[in-house]
Amino acid sequence: MASLPSPDEAERREVEGRVSLRFDAKLCAVIRAAMQRRGIDLEGATALREWEARVAGFLDSPELQAVDEAFRGAHPEDEEETEGEDPREELLAELNRIAQRFMDRSSPDFAHCSFSELLAWAMAQQRLAKGPLPVTPE
Repeated sequence: MASLPSPDEAERREVEGRVSLRFDAKLCAVIRAAMQRRGIDLEGATALREWEARVAGFLDSPELQAVDEAFRGAHPEDEEETEGEDPREELLAELNRIAQRFMDRSSPDFAHCSFSELLAWAMAQQRLAKGPLPVTPE
């Protein structure tokens, strides 16, 4: 019989799930804003609709954010320790590589592209507008 996770482990999973949903919501907002600036129909972006549907039911609050930050502060040992490159840096490098394809002001196939491709396109739009990306990894 499998053992149940400890209360701290169960809470850690809940906290990390909420942190992930918050970050995903920010990424959706970045893509949505880029599409709106370009006058592109949001309904045509299948991957964006799917990700937004996943985060739509998440009701966040300052109180819940404070609880999550307190938990993470009290459990710094839970923060992932990786040897070598930071996986976030690897992801950003891959997004930058994909974004290069859109620096000619071209667009992806919004109906069929991945969420990563949408995000890379949005990053390229921000660079073309010469502004900073409005979201950073936590």
